[in-house]
Amino acid sequence: SGGLINPSGLGSKDSKRGSGFLYSLHQAGKTAAHAVTLAAGGTLLASGAGIVTLPFALPFVPAVAIGAGATILGSNSIAGISALVKTASSRKLQEEATLKKQQEAKDLVIANKRQQQDKATLQEWYTPVSPAGNKPFEFWVNKQTVNAAIEATGEFLEVRDGKNGSRPHLGKDYSAPRGAATVANEKARVVFAGYYASGVSEKDEQDLEALKQRYPNHVDIQALTSQEYADIRKGTGNTVMTVPDGSLTTMRVQQHFGDKQVFMDSEGKAPLTEGGNLLGKDTPGSGINVKAGDVIIPGMIIGTVGNTGKILPREEALVRGQETGTHLHYAVMEVDPKKNPRMKALKEGTADASLCSVGKEKCSTEKQNGLYKKIRKEFFNSLGHDYDLKADKPVFKFNPVKSHDIRNLFGKALGGDRDDFNYYGAVFTDPDESLGASGGRTSR
Repeated sequence: SGGLINPSGLGSKDSKRGSGFLYSLHQAGKTAAHAVTLAAGGTLLASGAGIVTLPFALPFVPAVAIGAGATILGSNSIAGISALVKTASSRKLQEEATLKKQQEAKDLVIANKRQQQDKATLQEWYTPVSPAGNKPFEFWVNKQTVNAAIEATGEFLEVRDGKNGSRPHLGKDYSAPRGAATVANEKARVVFAGYYASGVSEKDEQDLEALKQRYPNHVDIQALTSQEYADIRKGTGNTVMTVPDGSLTTMRVQQHFGDKQVFMDSEGKAPLTEGGNLLGKDTPGSGINVKAGDVIIPGMIIGTVGNTGKILPREEALVRGQETGTHLHYAVMEVDPKKNPRMKALKEGTADASLCSVGKEKCSTEKQNGLYKKIRKEFFNSLGHDYDLKADKPVFKFNPVKSHDIRNLFGKALGGDRDDFNYYGAVFTDPDESLGASGGRTSR
């Protein structure tokens, strides 16, 4: 307060010099807004001899704007700058928090309207048929459905044998009639909603060529592209991912929503890919009732069960045509080691080769811990937050969710290229053991 801002130090109250326009400062402590505007290359002179150079530009806030390369001269300069930075950061966070609350209020109004619409639809056309146990969602089936049973057909870490080898099942499957609705039982935010497009590998192209040679007269198979083949060989189809309200570490996954045109051969059976999956053509986006960014609350329809993506059918079901393989795959990604024993094992270096390996041997303790931190960093970053590597904790930010990064994280968790630093399978935990922030309990 009372200091002169002047790069030449000659005492004039206002000056222009170099790249900075400098403003006279009198009783600045009494001024709340625009108290200091120090342009690039500018110098602030006050009593004392302390010198601090800022090689960076602080983020603009109404109270303070300091340009890159500015020099501030004055007593207790270091403490003063620290206070300015702290004040600026605090005000920025307060502004972001206010905007976030305003947006959440708007989102909740929209969610309440959607909830009433969905409830009316459910009451008119559907009836609840839920799996046993507490879940963050429940099933409703069409009232006209003859076979309305919901059956758990695949457990977490169940080993499945296929033509390409054995792999653990990283979620839980529920066999359900086509069109059965999954209805939210908790408040959450949608962070991904769409079709999971797989990367196309050389093996995909080779397998597709072999398949076309095997069915030279099958019009639909001959028309398949490499991308479409890759998506039904290893993709998850139409997928929705949500983060429970109040959680930073949990992400729920529901997949295989929507419609697949299942191909039929000359004998009326469904032909399979080289890996034993159903051949057909998916309808991207079908069966999804929400979009990324939506807030969902209990009673809202998330999506309708189908068979898009990679479907491993039961042998006896191959003659059921388009109903073949309809089911919901439900998985939970959890990066808190207190809630996920697989992540805890990586953190402590006690994981086996199934979670972190070099060749056929398990990774060293150092590599396991490095993978643990890498998974957590990418998880938090994809949700718009920072990650303090040293403290091993998320730093909450108001940055936008990055759906593309979430998709990439999910892909690495599903398999990656299976080397020790590109397989994130440890992020999956037992869905029955993970109830998240809201506990998955119905709240009407």
